[in-house]
Amino acid sequence: MTAARTLRAGLVVAMGLLTAALTLVGAPRAEALDGDDFTAGMIITDSLFFDGTSLNAGAIDEFIAKKNPGCAVGRTCIENYVEDITSRAADSRCKAIAAKKNQTAGEIIATVGAACGISPKAILVILQKEQSLITSTSPSSHAFAYAMGAGCPDTPQGCDTPYQGLFAQVYYGSWLLKGYTLPTSSHYNRYGAGRTSAIAYDVESYNSPPTCDFVDVYVENQATHALYVYTPYTPNQAALDNLYGSGDRCSAYGNRNFWRMYNDWFGSTRAGQSLVRAAGSSNVYLLTPEGRWAFDGDVPVSEYSDLGKVGVVSSGYVKSFPLRGTVSHYIYDTGVDEVWAVYGGERHRIGGCASDLVTALGVDCDAIPRMDRAEALRIDRGDRIRPLVVTETGDMYYLERAGRHAVSGPEAPADSGAGYTGDVTTVPAALLTDVARLEVMVADGEAVTNGSHVLYRGGDAIGRVGKRLWDQAHLDRYIAEPVGIAGGDWIVPEDYQQLSGFIRAADAGTTYMFRLWGLTEVGDAAPEDHVAVISDSLVPDAPVNVGMPLFVAAVGDDDTYMVDSYGARLIPPHAKRYEVANALGVGVTAATVPTTVFQSIGRGPDMLDFGAVVAVDGTSEKWFIDGGATRWRVYSRQAAELSGGVITTVDASAVEPYATGDGYGTLGMRCLRSVWMVVGGERYELTEEEAAHLEAAFPFRTVQWATCRALPEADQEGGRVLEKPAGAQFLVTDGVASRVTRGEDVSAYGEPVRVLRSTVALFGG
Repeated sequence: MTAARTLRAGLVVAMGLLTAALTLVGAPRAEALDGDDFTAGMIITDSLFFDGTSLNAGAIDEFIAKKNPGCAVGRTCIENYVEDITSRAADSRCKAIAAKKNQTAGEIIATVGAACGISPKAILVILQKEQSLITSTSPSSHAFAYAMGAGCPDTPQGCDTPYQGLFAQVYYGSWLLKGYTLPTSSHYNRYGAGRTSAIAYDVESYNSPPTCDFVDVYVENQATHALYVYTPYTPNQAALDNLYGSGDRCSAYGNRNFWRMYNDWFGSTRAGQSLVRAAGSSNVYLLTPEGRWAFDGDVPVSEYSDLGKVGVVSSGYVKSFPLRGTVSHYIYDTGVDEVWAVYGGERHRIGGCASDLVTALGVDCDAIPRMDRAEALRIDRGDRIRPLVVTETGDMYYLERAGRHAVSGPEAPADSGAGYTGDVTTVPAALLTDVARLEVMVADGEAVTNGSHVLYRGGDAIGRVGKRLWDQAHLDRYIAEPVGIAGGDWIVPEDYQQLSGFIRAADAGTTYMFRLWGLTEVGDAAPEDHVAVISDSLVPDAPVNVGMPLFVAAVGDDDTYMVDSYGARLIPPHAKRYEVANALGVGVTAATVPTTVFQSIGRGPDMLDFGAVVAVDGTSEKWFIDGGATRWRVYSRQAAELSGGVITTVDASAVEPYATGDGYGTLGMRCLRSVWMVVGGERYELTEEEAAHLEAAFPFRTVQWATCRALPEADQEGGRVLEKPAGAQFLVTDGVASRVTRGEDVSAYGEPVRVLRSTVALFGG
């Protein structure tokens, strides 16, 4: 079809349209509608014209039934019209349409409208203005054959299109209207949106010479552009002056009647809010009677989608609305004088401008769009916002006039004295961005955390505890799983009761230490400077042991420590805890405690290696360490043999915790049922007879088995033959060392034990 054959006149087939204009049966006259309100460049907004789902099939059929006063007997009217829908493949203009049998007019119009993106309301108006089909009680077959006037150019041939029948006409007419808006269309620039075009008043304007005028029209949007391509005439003043009748010989009525009927049936083609953007721009605005409001990205346009699709209009049209501000989540409904929040595609009632919630949310009623009641009602209604809200991320808050409280749960406001119990409303976090933050609220038996600290309530008291202690003591098992609170919401008074590794119930007076699982009642053994006195109701309901443990291990630390009056003392890595326990006559059980408990106990000097020889820094003292509790004083000449030459210098505080043995340490030791001589840092096992000969020179000390075990055992047994470094050998008899002469056989006394010269001197002789 050429452009010339798409020309639509206001007069269709010998003044048919004029007849339609004069016989609007059942169409109520809108008393407020005035021809002066007609704007040639904006017949209808894009958001209304291209809303393909503005009515569903049922609503369309119901509308037709209300508008049609009753079909003549024996005739087919649009009210009782049924036709098959034939399938249509998808193309650049319309989506695919599946074939369906026996479809009503409403089903046909709804199907095509949704597929092609043309408003069913606009289709209904076009059907009426072209053939009076909506109100006619006795339509002709011609009226159904050319229902939309599609393919009926203002030529002598008139209607010659193969697209005949209601479905074919509705589809073809919608397909044409949508196609005119595509840049690829040959008609895209004809009466193009955003430009001024000369538009005829009537078909006679095309006479040569013209007998009717043209008028320059700035076409503001795509919907108006499409209507002018479809029906290329604009009403003259005579047609507008007699809005419901005829004008003069140069009057055309097609676009006038479309505008008038739409206003009469569905309301203003421009009234109320709409979503628009200027052609060539991505900036979307919400239009209200007071001006335009920009979407700046903080609030998606989709939140206001109930107001219609975003329409592409001219920049001049956009700029005709003064810029008032930025779209937020809030609107003011002038019909009820209240603020509503728009989110989730719904409007949620908050209250009047002076209400506590509106004040809490920081809404400035002078800085939000004012929407009339009818327009506001187009947005689906959601739950009313209550003082207790939860965001999409699960953060819960209690709102009061001064701001917001992060809460542990729905009961927190009541338990905190706010007196509120009620429903929880889900709101987007964006609504709370500018709301003042107030003190955190915690319900009885619940807890909250910011990742570093935990607050929990017990009765009327709130306890504050470090997150590490909370986790290491597994307090979530005995109190509650903490609810996460955002760092910015962590508003906590300094006077909350602070828990530490050791706590004391204020009324009961009982002192406890936290351990990995539960509590230990420690009484006076607690480090008093680190005991936190708390309300009895804050003491966790956890298993309780009694008595300060002797051995502890900090959470995450593989080492074990012995606790005494000096603090927590590290047990040497090679030592066995039971060996220390046996030496002290105490139980061997170790308690794993939180880090803060371990720190409160304090570190004492590390326990020295069993069997080690140490020199006290700054003194001549040397000590042999016997197990975990005793030290023996040793002479320098003994020290070398006992240590194998490795003597560690330590501070005096390192040996202070050890009890001093009676006398001096020697090279002879008894442990369990064995007798040993220590030479070169190794132990040589002796028989009792051999020990008796050596013991005559120096006593054998009874030491812990752990001390003997810590000294490496030599690869031979001991004996009575000692050998100096130079090779001279000596036989010890009753504590006296005698030189072995050349050729003397002493093999019966065992292999020689290599010793220092100073060691031989211990035996005299």
